[in-house]
Amino acid sequence: VPPSDNALKAPSFRFKKGGNKRVMSFHQSKDYSLYKDELEFWYLQNLRDLAPGFDRIKLWVSQGFALGIKVEYCLHYTSIFTKAGTLRRSDAGNRMKALKDTLTGYIGVDDKEFIAESIEKVEINQNKEECMDIFIGPISRKTRA
Repeated sequence: VPPSDNALKAPSFRFKKGGNKRVMSFHQSKDYSLYKDELEFWYLQNLRDLAPGFDRIKLWVSQGFALGIKVEYCLHYTSIFTKAGTLRRSDAGNRMKALKDTLTGYIGVDDKEFIAESIEKVEINQNKEECMDIFIGPISRKTRA
């Protein structure tokens, strides 16, 4: 399961060249690096099975279709406790950026091709591994006269 948008970058502080002014910059977070490493390993193990689907997606794009994506996140908890101690539903939507960035890199299409998305959270038992099911399909581009 990809990290949330809030966990993609981590701040770091440094001093500007030639001076003593401290500035903040951002780099890829450890969670995001770990996610990408694990996904790369899974991708390489499953490339033979994934390649036909990726080729089909590229064909749809070359034929002028846009893409829709539906993601079912299978999570241990669909709600979380905040620092203030209140219960809040987890936001699966903020995980889409990391997922789409990764998918577009593997498939070889621009993320602007994804024009529709649907997200569903499914709560699973603790003894099952968190996962996601991804469905991608073609969508006709509507033209305006």
